[in-house]
Amino acid sequence: MKMKTPLEKRFTRLEQSNRRWRASCFALLLIGGVGFIIAAEQPAAPAEIIQARRIELIGPDGRAAIVLEAKADSTSLAVWGPDHQHAAVLVAQSTKSALMLMKNKDTPEVFAEAVDHGGEIGVTDGRDDATPGDRAALNITGTPNGFSIFHLVNGKPESRLSFSKLGGGLELRTPGSKAVTRVIGADKASRIEIDDAEGNATWSAPK
Repeated sequence: MKMKTPLEKRFTRLEQSNRRWRASCFALLLIGGVGFIIAAEQPAAPAEIIQARRIELIGPDGRAAIVLEAKADSTSLAVWGPDHQHAAVLVAQSTKSALMLMKNKDTPEVFAEAVDHGGEIGVTDGRDDATPGDRAALNITGTPNGFSIFHLVNGKPESRLSFSKLGGGLELRTPGSKAVTRVIGADKASRIEIDDAEGNATWSAPK
């Protein structure tokens, strides 16, 4: 058997060391690559604050389903149904805030409004400008002076039931007519009045 010279032995040890170094580098690269892949697959941490003047959440049809918007005079949030007609709209202003439940872009069916000195809740009959006939609504209002329930036709108050610190009152009107029946309740001035279609008093009590 041929004996290796010292120089050959040194080359052999150097080659073995080189192979071990390449294997170690490969292992480190493999571990680093796996770690990078795992880190890439993990979701990014959500942002704590998102700043924008208008944010739109797009629905499956490619249209805005939720719209959050800030303007100089108001801030609003609109949530649209899949038909983009029915919607819930919240609006806040410097003097009032309002919530509207709508059947289309022009017709709120239910609404609530809060102002500095009271509030109002209303329900409409669902008719819009394109629907024949009179549009009617029932509104409940509250102020520091009392509360009232109004029946409105085409935006005009008709019948009314009211309550205050001084008493209560009921006023029944025929829409489009001057005929009215009034019932007034108070400590010293309770009375009943009936007017005909021309607005003439036909009966009252007490006399």
